[in-house]
Amino acid sequence: MRRRWIGLLGLLLLGLVIVAGVLWPWPTLPAPEKIDVPVTRLLVCPVGDPALGKTQVRVTDQEPFVAGVLGEVAGEPSIAVDLENPAKPVVVKGSSSVVGLSTYTESNLSMTAPCAAPVTSGTWSAVPVDDASASTLIMTNVDQASGVIDIFLYDQSGQLAVPGLSDIPVAGGQTVTLAIDHLVDSANPVAVVMRASKGRVAAVLRTIGSGGAQWVMPQRTADQDLVISGIPAGSGGRSLVLTNTSQTAPATVEVEVMSTEGSFAPM
Repeated sequence: MRRRWIGLLGLLLLGLVIVAGVLWPWPTLPAPEKIDVPVTRLLVCPVGDPALGKTQVRVTDQEPFVAGVLGEVAGEPSIAVDLENPAKPVVVKGSSSVVGLSTYTESNLSMTAPCAAPVTSGTWSAVPVDDASASTLIMTNVDQASGVIDIFLYDQSGQLAVPGLSDIPVAGGQTVTLAIDHLVDSANPVAVVMRASKGRVAAVLRTIGSGGAQWVMPQRTADQDLVISGIPAGSGGRSLVLTNTSQTAPATVEVEVMSTEGSFAPM
């Protein structure tokens, strides 16, 4: 009998707690304040020689950004900027959605490249160095402090011993150019690897040859898994150039080609 009264008393207390919760709700804690942290992005747009041709830089963003020639005062904040023939690379500071495109025309040549973030390392494969080609590596130190750059060249036999490519000094805001085709005399293309031990670099490879002229942006780092998309169809050859930058470890590569009809291993 006593246990029965204890059970009824417990149910009564539980009911009182529920009723009190409905009539007098517990005070809720204020929601934590949301702090918006702005995401900024730094881009550098390549330019050509203003004495020989004309560069046009177009930049846009969903939020106001600032853009200006490297080493000079940036312009007023805007959501769209169109710069005509700047003498030096253009530096852009905007949100995570800022994008830009740089186009250089000279006589019958035209080169286009996206504005990209500065890097500390980069790789270019299949760089032509034959007599009919001109390949020039253009590197700009975007920082105010001096930078140091190392360049490594590779061909089908391995790394090439070329003097003068180690500890290349680059003053803050200055540009250094290397004529790769003057450093290597070969009918076969080579690979170029750049590493900045100090400073950040805006780098682009300019190639001019029988296939036309183009700016080639660097592949930032080597990787074990790579996907190359957008290979054009039609007649003509397609060559895949692979470079192993390790001096000691051999590499084993598997290649798979994917299309609308399926995938297959060409090797």
